[in-house]
Amino acid sequence: MTAPLSETCRLYVLVVLLVAAAGKAHALGRFAETVEALVHVPARWSRAAATAIVISELVIALALLSGGAVARPGMVAALALFLAFTAVLGAALAQRRAVRCNCFGASEHPLSVWDLARNLLLIAACAAWLGTRRPAVALLPGQWLLLLGVAASAAVLSTNLHRIARVLRLTPRSRSSEPPFTVALGRPIPAFEGQVRADGRRIASAELAGQAAVLLFLSGGCSKCRRTIPELLQMFPGIQRADVALWIVPADSRHDISPLLDGSALLDHVLILAPAERERLNPRRAAPFYLFIDHRMVALASGQVGDDDWLSFVDQIMDVPDADTAR
Repeated sequence: MTAPLSETCRLYVLVVLLVAAAGKAHALGRFAETVEALVHVPARWSRAAATAIVISELVIALALLSGGAVARPGMVAALALFLAFTAVLGAALAQRRAVRCNCFGASEHPLSVWDLARNLLLIAACAAWLGTRRPAVALLPGQWLLLLGVAASAAVLSTNLHRIARVLRLTPRSRSSEPPFTVALGRPIPAFEGQVRADGRRIASAELAGQAAVLLFLSGGCSKCRRTIPELLQMFPGIQRADVALWIVPADSRHDISPLLDGSALLDHVLILAPAERERLNPRRAAPFYLFIDHRMVALASGQVGDDDWLSFVDQIMDVPDADTAR
């Protein structure tokens, strides 16, 4: 490999690492959710794990930037990092898990083979640079800037492979590019286990069998979710009289919904789920989103709060008589 091509590989890896570190740092909460979903890191450690990855990428990028004696161990570390990322992504794809990739910050997309392809390109660049004997020839400033431009262009293209594939229609829109809106209706819901926010006890989905239930996904960063709370407070007595189990699930880990429910009985019905389990029930992280489940744990209906099925449910609940009226 010639010196210019070898230098382009180094700059390509360097640019990708810098962009990745900056993007993840800007949207650290979202990346922490991705880490939690991909490698099953406990929620309390996910942000620390995400921060460690960002710092690792930045340190490796600085080693590559400085060149000299530290460039080689820096490239070895980059290769190890990309191999680890590829193994994790490959396992998630093999298991067909509905996980969104926040590999470069706030911009997210469903995990796909194009994320794997990008990592394989980075691995190839690392291996090519490490396997090249570089002559001690200094590049002129103009040459270096040209190679930097080529490397930056390669970084932009490789980090947007999923978009390019969609434009070129290399990825079918139906299944690969978008996760399903909801679980399959008429079939048992995926098993889950969550933690009740109020007292910390664990509840498994099997414990809900024998009772109709509503899972309601809300987010503190959603204005429609905030407007849903007054209606929910009016419905709550009827929900209890109808013996329907109500569980309010935070739709994401970035926004605490507790302030929305502070001082109300609804706070005792907040159920915290791990991101992977939450996304199996609500693949697109929709909010406010509901899932109606019957006593057999079969999904009856789902959708956005305010649609026809939700309004029908509201009417039924508001018509449930209290004990005094029934007498």
